[in-house]
Amino acid sequence: MVKETAIKISAKTKERLNALKKEGETFESVILSSLGPLNHFNGIEGIKKMLDILLNAGGKEHHTFGSAKESLMLGEGFWMDYHKKRADKGIKAKLIFNNSLKEWAQHNRYPKSEYKFINKSFEPLTETIIRNDKIGIIIWTKNPIGILIPNKVAAESYDKFWKIMWNPRKLLVSGQRQWGKVIKDLEDEKIKLAFYDNTIIPLLGKLENKRVLDYGGGPAILAKNLKEDGAEVKLFDISKEMRIRAGERIGQENVYKKVKDIPNDYFDFIICNLVLCIVPEEEVKKIVNNIKKSLNKEGFAYIGFCNPKLLDVSESNLDLRPRPKHKYEKVHSYKKTKKEGGYQIIENHRPIEWYKKVYKQAGLTLVDIIHTPEYELKGRKIIDFIIFKLKK
Repeated sequence: MVKETAIKISAKTKERLNALKKEGETFESVILSSLGPLNHFNGIEGIKKMLDILLNAGGKEHHTFGSAKESLMLGEGFWMDYHKKRADKGIKAKLIFNNSLKEWAQHNRYPKSEYKFINKSFEPLTETIIRNDKIGIIIWTKNPIGILIPNKVAAESYDKFWKIMWNPRKLLVSGQRQWGKVIKDLEDEKIKLAFYDNTIIPLLGKLENKRVLDYGGGPAILAKNLKEDGAEVKLFDISKEMRIRAGERIGQENVYKKVKDIPNDYFDFIICNLVLCIVPEEEVKKIVNNIKKSLNKEGFAYIGFCNPKLLDVSESNLDLRPRPKHKYEKVHSYKKTKKEGGYQIIENHRPIEWYKKVYKQAGLTLVDIIHTPEYELKGRKIIDFIIFKLKK
């Protein structure tokens, strides 16, 4: 739907809109004829022509917001080729896509591009592209409409609006109890679940009648899957909001409110996923000791978090990280941005050797070190997570 505030519609145009059925005209044809001297384009071939003009508009970056799944009517191959040509010109792209394109974009990465997603149910059908001194607006109706505005002042104004969307005031998670603020984001995560959860679940083997504790289990995404596989699952989390959400998934009777409620020498498996890297050193030692107490003598603990050896990797499929100011051996804290959800977290870097020492001091034996699958991004081979398998 085109609002009058976006395109000024004359009284004559309004009359024609009211008479559409009688005259057999389309809505698009009436709008296009009302645009006057503006450069307008109609249909798939027209949109491709406008995009070609924008491709050659110069500038250092290509900015887009509002890309919708309807844009794929131009063909997936067209878009891959288009952005290859853009990258070949040395122009980077920063793209704000609608959520409907999230899964597609994760499997079809454009070169020299960064992505963000509108994490809302609202799906606008208007896409705006800003390139140098030109603005391209596409209305993704069945017969798409394109409007090209060659105006430097207007382009600068649109770009300022784009920058506000690209760099909004980010939500910062800086402690265990603050994770309740991002429950929805954690529930919507797909990449982490695909890599981490799909690595750890097969390690546990047959779960029928096995007693499993998810320590720091958040909203019980993993715990729910383990329960469905036949395990007797319990969960503990320090966040009240997380415990409530977990109870809705696996039953409130299966959620411990306090550490002292967790039984000793009881569990066959204890999973501690992405917890140790976000808590202070003394808390790490307490958690490891709690895990040791709760394991039965035949049990195994799986403690995992982001691979400390990613220290010098500025971007992975999951995160954007600052350039390192410290050496690998140096314990330090840093702030990183999660691609899924766009929030920031304070994470603690500690070398693998530091964790091994803590496990040994707690009386745990290191059985194995497991990594999630390797992939390549921007020429770097990346292994996102490390998982320690431990026993008493």
